[in-house]
Amino acid sequence: MFSRRRSKLRFVLAPALQISHPSRLRGQHELSTIHDEQWKTECIHRLQQDRFAEECLERVISKQQGRIDKMQKIAHCGYNVKEILVRNCQAPDTAEDVLARRYWSLEILNAMQRRKGIQVWSQATTPEISISLEEALGAFDMFVLETREGDISDISARLDQLAAQLRVESPNIEEMSIRQRALEIARFVRRQGLVGVRSEEDYHVLRNRFIGIALFDDEHQALPLISVAIYCCVAQRLGVNAQPCSIPFHVYAIVTPGKGYNLDGKEMDSESQEDRMFMDPFRQDEEVAEDALKRLLNSICAPTSTHEDFLGASSVVKVIFRNARNIANAVQSGETNDPPRRSALSSWNTGLPDMDGSFYGALWSMIIFDPDNRRNYLHHIVQFFQEGFTVDVDLIENTIFPMFNASPERDAILSLIEEVRGRDRAARPITRRTPDTINVKYRVGQKFEHRRYHYEGVIIGWDDRCRASEAWMRQMNIDGLNQGRHQSFYNVLVADKSNRYVAEENINISTHEPSEAMMRLAGKYFKRWDQQTGAFISNIRDEYPDD
Repeated sequence: MFSRRRSKLRFVLAPALQISHPSRLRGQHELSTIHDEQWKTECIHRLQQDRFAEECLERVISKQQGRIDKMQKIAHCGYNVKEILVRNCQAPDTAEDVLARRYWSLEILNAMQRRKGIQVWSQATTPEISISLEEALGAFDMFVLETREGDISDISARLDQLAAQLRVESPNIEEMSIRQRALEIARFVRRQGLVGVRSEEDYHVLRNRFIGIALFDDEHQALPLISVAIYCCVAQRLGVNAQPCSIPFHVYAIVTPGKGYNLDGKEMDSESQEDRMFMDPFRQDEEVAEDALKRLLNSICAPTSTHEDFLGASSVVKVIFRNARNIANAVQSGETNDPPRRSALSSWNTGLPDMDGSFYGALWSMIIFDPDNRRNYLHHIVQFFQEGFTVDVDLIENTIFPMFNASPERDAILSLIEEVRGRDRAARPITRRTPDTINVKYRVGQKFEHRRYHYEGVIIGWDDRCRASEAWMRQMNIDGLNQGRHQSFYNVLVADKSNRYVAEENINISTHEPSEAMMRLAGKYFKRWDQQTGAFISNIRDEYPDD
């Protein structure tokens, strides 16, 4: 249909082109033909890629064996298949495998977006490649984005829109001096509610450390670093050289004019000191006196010789690392474990961003940009990887393994990669119900409340008696239970994201509707919730065929 429409268009225009030289007409026709062929080739490639991604996704949903390999194949297709994944993340409730489809589609989408973030940061370590401030900070959002708006390209487009809006509101802005422009931009971002927080409590909220969330969330709250980043990005689009300036305990923007001029647009001789000004869009829309900042540095006993280091523009890498520390500190605040265990994050489903993804992203940026302390970060990344991000095995292999290729950790990392790939490719052991397992009372898919600790969980596996190690049984005082170690034990998934091993006497079966958190997690093992039976429909029958 498209090619016929194109042909008709050329026929209508033909009389007007008859005055052109025949050779010119022939050249235009050849160019049009080449364009059509390229379009057809690209279209065919996209259709084939979509079909490939859809076929892989169906296998991911339906079969455990080889799941990571197939997920990676889809993720490597990149954003070309994002629409397919988002559509499946929003599968209707009537779908036969609705929970599994939503869960695994989102897992692949998340993996694809994390890859994009890591790719951006990896580029920043290459001297010949520079990345923008919005890309550097937007990469953190890629670890927690899910299906929301606010990826790196969305962030850039939103900043473009803000700059365009300011041009409309202030038509003469690009005729102003740099000083006037810098002040007008500060007034604009504050007027739009794009910077700052509402209260002291909001200063400690994790979500306010992400530029994408600040730009796209209705509340638009942002801590100083993010506030300054938004200001700088809008300013740069309006011809103002504004960059973050990282003074201890706060972030300012430093604004400098073009070479040979001062901030008021007047020419300067070559011997004059470079003009500059400081802005604090987080707190105010007026200029901050440089003397005030120097007094601040003196108050914290910063040597005078270091003042210029603090007052100068921060590199993109320094901004990334500072934001990574901010995110890590926010996740760790109030936690006794380092890093926080997944079982401690009982409120993970109550809002955004996901705490695991936030901390994981911070760790990735740290291990990329802080080579002197990579060993400190490796253990934590491996822990998060093993517990919830095994689809990133190729990122471990291609990005982290080369960092440790000549270190003692090399063999351990290689063994981890081989173990994860091997486990994924191996068939799951089959556990059948036999006369010897008649004492196993409950089945895979049944939801329960723990009798003692009252948490919500679902059974994902079972043993006819406790199969844990002697050390674990001693530590958990299993023999102190009423029925001891010889009762059935169940592998369970808990609504706080943890996996646990629970004695049958502590299982209190519930047929009530699961919580939203449980529904989101259950897709890892189950197709859907069956209202009639009050249980989940198993998607792991290759492992437990009788349940």
